[in-house]
Amino acid sequence: MLEQDNKTTEQNKTSPEVKTSATTARRSFLKKAAIGAPVVIASSTKPAWGAACMSGLMSGNVSNHEHTCDLQGGLSHGHWKEHWIGKKKQHFIGDDKNNPLKPAFEDYNKHYYVKYGQNYHISPYKKNSKLDGDKFQYLLINGTPFQREIVTALISASMISATPAINGFYPYSVQDVLDIYDAVMDNLADETEVKDLLEGIHQGAVQPD
Repeated sequence: MLEQDNKTTEQNKTSPEVKTSATTARRSFLKKAAIGAPVVIASSTKPAWGAACMSGLMSGNVSNHEHTCDLQGGLSHGHWKEHWIGKKKQHFIGDDKNNPLKPAFEDYNKHYYVKYGQNYHISPYKKNSKLDGDKFQYLLINGTPFQREIVTALISASMISATPAINGFYPYSVQDVLDIYDAVMDNLADETEVKDLLEGIHQGAVQPD
């Protein structure tokens, strides 16, 4: 259950009514965190993200999902775990971590981001966002392969809402990722197969800086 310290193993022992409530809580919290459009700091021409294949995404059964085309997009956990506001010295006044954050970053401390040129594309999710009681940053580094890929997918998916500069960045929406997560939690899809599907989309991609 979100924002609590309950573990997945405990959640799986709950009644169907409680599981339904937990599913609603997961969706409500994670969707609420991603409602605000990602932020773009500084201006430049649209980055060449490339087009992600959008066909055959959710055919009604995540398990044993057959790709009708190659899904590509987003970035790997290797990128996200190293790219959050406050991680790098250039986020601070005078490039000194002992100084306050630069004014452009003050409201986005600990949020995940992608940088192209002088543009920072900032996710509404941050390293302290939680999935079933565990922080995103912890799951990116120490979570199970499935947890790691779900968090990776959520961050990547959160970057596509209503921002033309990153349209096509990721082939799933936040809602799609939540549906996939719920399917695994409700034993309607295989955890390993879903992990492989999500990992195959970003194929280890890490952007510079």
